[in-house]
Amino acid sequence: MFHNYNMGPNSPIHGLTEAEVRRLRETGGGNAPPPPITKPTGQIIREHVCTLFNLFNVLIALALAAVGAWTNLLFIFIIALNTLIGIAQELHAKRLVERIAVLTAPKARALRDGETRALPVEELVLGDVIVLERGAQVPADALVLEGGVETDESLLTGESTPVGKGPGDELLSGSAVVSGACVARVVRVGADNYAARLTQEAKAAAPDHSELMTSMGKVTRFTAFLIPPLGALLFVQAYLWRGAPLFDAVTATAAGLLGMLPKGLVLLITVSLAVGVAKLAKSRVLVQNLFSLESLAHVDVLCLDKTGTLTQGKMRVERVVPLDSRPPRPLEGLMGAFLANSGDNNATFQALRDYFGAEDGGWKPLSKVPFSSQRKWSAVTFPELGTVVVGAPERMTGAALPEELQADIQAGRRVLYAALTSQPVRPDGPLPETRALAARQAAQVVLLDSDFTALPSILLEGRRVVNNMTRVAGVFFVKTIYSALLSLLCVLTNLPFPLIPIQVTLIDLFIEAYPAFFQSFVPDGRKLTARFLPFVLRRALPNAIAILLSSAALLLGGEALGLPTGQLPLALYLVIGAVEAEALLKSCLPMTPLRRFLFVTASAGFFCAAVLFHAVLSLPPLLPETVPAVLLLSALSILAERLCAWGLRHLPRLGDGEAEYLKFPCA
Repeated sequence: MFHNYNMGPNSPIHGLTEAEVRRLRETGGGNAPPPPITKPTGQIIREHVCTLFNLFNVLIALALAAVGAWTNLLFIFIIALNTLIGIAQELHAKRLVERIAVLTAPKARALRDGETRALPVEELVLGDVIVLERGAQVPADALVLEGGVETDESLLTGESTPVGKGPGDELLSGSAVVSGACVARVVRVGADNYAARLTQEAKAAAPDHSELMTSMGKVTRFTAFLIPPLGALLFVQAYLWRGAPLFDAVTATAAGLLGMLPKGLVLLITVSLAVGVAKLAKSRVLVQNLFSLESLAHVDVLCLDKTGTLTQGKMRVERVVPLDSRPPRPLEGLMGAFLANSGDNNATFQALRDYFGAEDGGWKPLSKVPFSSQRKWSAVTFPELGTVVVGAPERMTGAALPEELQADIQAGRRVLYAALTSQPVRPDGPLPETRALAARQAAQVVLLDSDFTALPSILLEGRRVVNNMTRVAGVFFVKTIYSALLSLLCVLTNLPFPLIPIQVTLIDLFIEAYPAFFQSFVPDGRKLTARFLPFVLRRALPNAIAILLSSAALLLGGEALGLPTGQLPLALYLVIGAVEAEALLKSCLPMTPLRRFLFVTASAGFFCAAVLFHAVLSLPPLLPETVPAVLLLSALSILAERLCAWGLRHLPRLGDGEAEYLKFPCA
């Protein structure tokens, strides 16, 4: 059916000018590989290691090491472990995604050295002659040389109607052949391809957006602005104004600055997203980058075209209804000869071949007209038989359809007419083409098997990440806010900052990191209602204010409370832990067995560690006389937090509506 184009190493490339051939041989003319779906390993490592938070942590660690505060350096090992976990999780997701990408990478059938070879798309060069049949994806922009096909350009244009292509017509990369067969010459490769240009335009017009990423960027910029001047003030106030030893000044300043960094939250978001991407990759859903998982979490309604999306895109013949009581020839023989010689191979013709077979009966065709969606019919002319025409009833007869067939059409069935005529038929004029913007390569999430039953999994994974991060982020921000407020209080009142780094690290481990990590994997498919940053700040602010008030009361009037001598640092630390535990309790509501376990073990672990390992934490041993005062102050502090939360609910919403804010209990 097709000519055999000789593409030997010393042969001219078919259809190219000598100048084009010379340029190909000078430059190699390769089809540039597509942009990587995942980030390079080096970039992943850099993004986890070279962060502003890590820079601050390293500088603080160097300052502590310089004064010999070795016990307080525990936090840097935890930071390093967290960074390694984040890198390992994202690399694991990267490997899964790349493995799927390799398995599903398209191949091109090209004529090389007189034979057809399957080549990776990136190895195509200008002038290559490619063979395309039904089901093949067009690997590069090309011109049809012989044959005819219908292509589905919906990934490029959004229009699902197949477009007919014949000799001289252009095939666009990214489209797919739905019927027919042809040979074509590659005219554009790499970044010059139509699909590649569309992809770049689409990505430039619609950059990735992530509310989580944007919110954490705002927090990073704010803390970066706040930490240097506040750190300098804390150190000057301790070392110069109060005359504290250098060791005490550095450790107090380091504790204040460490408390302002919600460092664990950034890692938790990254790990949670990476786990979601890896889980979807196993279901053959390709997520182009981590934060793309968040995109579908905000979807409320999904509108789909049913054909090939909700349906399987396959058909079968249910029954044959004769309309002529005395046909001149048996229908089975006519259809067998027609199907054996027709070049059409779309889903309709596949179903007809399954039902009638494709035996030509020895009849050779004189001419043929391929099927097109615009014509809605196909024909083959035989010298001995006449012309067999198969197509849509409305295009083949002006008579009204029998009521039985009208009922079939109304029920959603496809009805075809088959007719025999003695006159050859001729095709219609040129077929129209359409152009709109859409491209698979620009999509954030790709269903590799076109299985839309995977969409609920994508939606639920995105909602799990956003809902769980919204749930636990408030606990992280409590320490960020009260550390900044407490630092300002100490500077203004010339009081020592009441915590040291290892004490802050214990809160990080028990109250923040441990329960938040396990909560992040709990399924949570509720519809998203609140904006992330305003919501979590509103959740954290009452606890931070309560800690500021209790700290001010103890630092300024601790003697009036009747605490035993030397017990004030321990009492203050335990009260801070109690208010932090209440913030954790809010994040665990409504209670489930897992959340109850996390809350109990985290709270008990913190208080037991504070009492049992007081010497490591540079705290005095707990005396029985201190317990009533700690319980009273803790109760008053939690009451203050509840009053603050009540007051915030009656203030402007900071961007959130009342109903949205109250979706979470104990807000």
